[in-house]
Parts: sequence; structure tokens; C-alpha cells
Amino acid sequence: MADGDMADGDMMEGEPHTFTVTIENLTDSTDVPTPLAPGVAVAHSPDSNVFEPGSQASAGLEALAEDGSPDIFGAETGGTVFAVPTSGADPAPAVPGDSYTFEITATDGHVLTFATMFVQSNDWFFAPQAGIELFDADGRPISGDVTDQIYLWDAGTEADQTPGEGADQAPRQAGPNTGDVDPENEIRMVEPANGIQVTIQAN
Repeated sequence: MADGDMADGDMMEGEPHTFTVTIENLTDSTDVPTPLAPGVAVAHSPDSNVFEPGSQASAGLEALAEDGSPDIFGAETGGTVFAVPTSGADPAPAVPGDSYTFEITATDGHVLTFATMFVQSNDWFFAPQAGIELFDADGRPISGDVTDQIYLWDAGTEADQTPGEGADQAPRQAGPNTGDVDPENEIRMVEPANGIQVTIQAN
């Protein structure tokens, strides 16, 4: 190979790289099948978290987690809004069996955080516990299944009702931002993700 040529998969240091991310809704295999709502994805430095467990949710995260509205959170974070399910052409929830697929661009050292609402809840959302590393130790972009890094979170903004049954949950509520205030009032983990699969493909 001549000097200056690059083999497939090589990348100049600091060069932006594009990844395709797929979030597949498999909740029909769980006790509470649920749509996933349009969400936000952010490639960022590991030193700047998109949300902080143990702290209060921002107005944007509250809107995303309670009502499936991603725009404010997208503006707060500078992230990419993903809203069109793979099966459709217009913004909509991704029902069980459907998925969201989107592209995000990052450079070596960036990690990926995304958030999408667990719709059959008052204010739960799927997201990584910490940003997902997009490059290996040699600076090469990664590909693969990263589902084991995803968790279900409670935004701490609205009191919880039984998932899939609460009158103040998005499918049944009278209007946006409806429901009692969560007395704990902080972002907290519910459990490891169940019913979704997340894969990343370096392009």
C-alpha cells in the first residue's frame, strides 16, 4: 500500500465518522408491550453528561419522558431527533415489532447517548447508563449490539402508576403534562432494558 493510502476501516485521527443506530421495539415479548416515542440522540464528550442520575430532570427531558415530545430536549442538548419509524414515512411512535433507525456523526473520543420514552408509563425512558463508546482503544469505529448498556429510567417528574394502566399515562391522559408530581423528584434507574434491542453499525 502506498504512503498516504488508507485500508478499509482506517480513519485519520479526529476525522468524523458516521454510524447507523437501530432501536428495535421487542416489548411484545414482555409483560407490558409499549410503543417507543420519538427520541433524541447525542454524540458528546464523556465529560458532559446528557442527564445526571440523582438530579432533577430538565424541562426537555420531562417533556420527552412524560409526553414523548423530543423537540425541547433536542434543543437543550444539540442532539438529533429521531421520529420516523422504519415502517413509516411520518413521525410516529414505534410500536412493538417496529424500530427507529438514524445516523449520527462523531469523532474519536465521543460517546453516544439517546433517550426514548417507554410510552406505557408516566415518565420512564430508555437510555444508556453512561454514553456508549463509539470507538475502540485504537480509535477505530465500533459496530455491534450494545443493548447490555441500555437501562430503563424514571425521570422523577411525575408520580408512577402501574405501567400500562395509569389514567395519567400518555395513551390515556387528558392532555400533556398531566399527573401528580413525583415526591422523589430525581432521575433514577428502574431496571436494565427489557424489550428493546440496540445495534450500532459503523458506515
